[in-house]
Amino acid sequence: MYSHQIRFFLLNVGKSSLKDVIFSIKDVYNGHKDKRKNKKPTENYDYMGQSFNDDEIGSYENIEVSTLSLKSKKMIYTSNLPSSFGVGDYSYHVIVEWNNGFYQMEVSIEEIDGKLKFKYQFFDINGKAIDFKSLENSINN
Repeated sequence: MYSHQIRFFLLNVGKSSLKDVIFSIKDVYNGHKDKRKNKKPTENYDYMGQSFNDDEIGSYENIEVSTLSLKSKKMIYTSNLPSSFGVGDYSYHVIVEWNNGFYQMEVSIEEIDGKLKFKYQFFDINGKAIDFKSLENSINN
């Protein structure tokens, strides 16, 4: 059996401090970290004959950081992947917002023989994939 823990960090490699940062992550592998004591029961849904509830859909965990200083790194979230026999596919959806910006990110993780391989795809506010090569070329020209 293999067990893996994934850590998410926020890095500020920009030109100034980031203010009012909100890091949102959809983690379907771990229970929602709700700090309220009187949590309402999960609602069940029926879709095309299949029954599921809020826990199976997953929800976004929102973490607020008031200021992320220039050239700083902050561990923001940890998640435990389900135990496996060395093979699996996992994904996380991340949204990062700050006072003058926004992006979305999909993290795909492939596990083969207990080793993890990560793939990242970034999206703009409209959900369109960001092509960093063309963006870098347009900045340099």
